[in-house]
Amino acid sequence: MLVDSSNNLFFQNTFGTCFRWVCMTNHWTITTGNLFVANNVTTGKFIMSDALTGKNTFYHNNFQNLAWNSLDASNSVNTWSINGQGNYWSDNNGTDANHDGISDTRQLIDTNNVDNYPLMYPITIQLEKIPAN
Repeated sequence: MLVDSSNNLFFQNTFGTCFRWVCMTNHWTITTGNLFVANNVTTGKFIMSDALTGKNTFYHNNFQNLAWNSLDASNSVNTWSINGQGNYWSDNNGTDANHDGISDTRQLIDTNNVDNYPLMYPITIQLEKIPAN
């Protein structure tokens, strides 16, 4: 849970079965600027509570076999891709007509959040480099 916490890096983690994968909220300041890269999220329940007005960035994560029980990110506009590459979503059934490894079908998260460049295959988190500032 991130409360009034900004500019954190979540890198090469594995999130297994848990009630909430991530919960971001603010009491006094906006929780924003957090970066989630090269994480494996394989929990059976995907509950992301994002009750904030800030922006956070998610890319090169593997979201596998998730049951979208709750997603409240409607107060924010997060970034779900960088440089034309997003995240792997096991429930994205898109095609890849030009064989670039990016699905031709966007991954809709909610009305304000969409991964425009979902990956066709899971990333290998061990090969990811720590993002530069």
